[in-house]
Amino acid sequence: MKRVVISVNIICCAILFFVLTIDLFTLRKRNYSRNLTNTVITVILTIAVMTGLYGTSWHKGLNEAVIRLDSDNVVSPRFPAIAFFQGNGESTQANIQLAEFKCVSGDWTDHSELCSALTVSQNLESTSCDCGDRWPTLEQMMRGDNKMTWLGKETSYFAMAPSETTVSRGEGHFMHLQVFFNYNTSASLANESVTTAPGVWMAVYDARYDIRDALRDGYLQSAQIDANGHTVINVGLSYYEYLDRPPVYKYDLAFATRQNLDLVCDVTKEGWYNCHVALEVQIPSFLRTIARQEKRMTWSRVIADAGAYFALVQFLSWIGSGQAWAI
Repeated sequence: MKRVVISVNIICCAILFFVLTIDLFTLRKRNYSRNLTNTVITVILTIAVMTGLYGTSWHKGLNEAVIRLDSDNVVSPRFPAIAFFQGNGESTQANIQLAEFKCVSGDWTDHSELCSALTVSQNLESTSCDCGDRWPTLEQMMRGDNKMTWLGKETSYFAMAPSETTVSRGEGHFMHLQVFFNYNTSASLANESVTTAPGVWMAVYDARYDIRDALRDGYLQSAQIDANGHTVINVGLSYYEYLDRPPVYKYDLAFATRQNLDLVCDVTKEGWYNCHVALEVQIPSFLRTIARQEKRMTWSRVIADAGAYFALVQFLSWIGSGQAWAI
């Protein structure tokens, strides 16, 4: 399309220039018209200049995407979604149990109201609410709804996508999650030649989207953490706006883990019972970084540039045609 536009404009410009040249050579047969010459020169220069700008600058600018950085402060941001992945029988991974999953926003208290049943303002005024209803149900897990390809294998995942009203009050306000598991130290020693601490793969992503979409589009952030410990995640807000798909959060994450001294869920030991992953998530700052994808040039910018160059063309044509000295 670009070549077609340029070619047509060059042909038109060449024809007009040829006609103007012939006209000037045959000028003795009639009176010279400054006004007509001014018009013809204006048309020729306009086509030439605008074609040159389109070919060298405007076409590229209208089609080239750039990233512009900005920032703002958000009010009561929603907590991100958190997902844990089953170990698929790997000896170094925790064996997640389906019995119970917990989630509390704010102070850890029993029998809090569901976060999803409260408004944002009610959540901000309450000391805590229960977000445990956002884990997959046992029926969904039994149907296999919580399976996806992870690290090249069909894997069960357990995602907690908080409701829109499960929001942060700022630094010191945590969303607490617990996932229960057991572990086999003998299998770890046999397969790894050393007894490793139980690990678990987890992922953080924008709660507005499905985890499969997050993985496919590249905004799912994952890490392997120590399952037998207390992990805190500080979440920084980074927001990406695209030209060809919906906006999404890609969080800046900082992990800190304190390991437990005992492993009470070792199934090779008598009297074992389930351990649990203790995870706390906070959004310490509401300052949000925005990466906005946009075209390097907009049509309004092109029109403004064209107007400026057209004024220059008119000035040159006015002088070149002699119209500037017309009496």
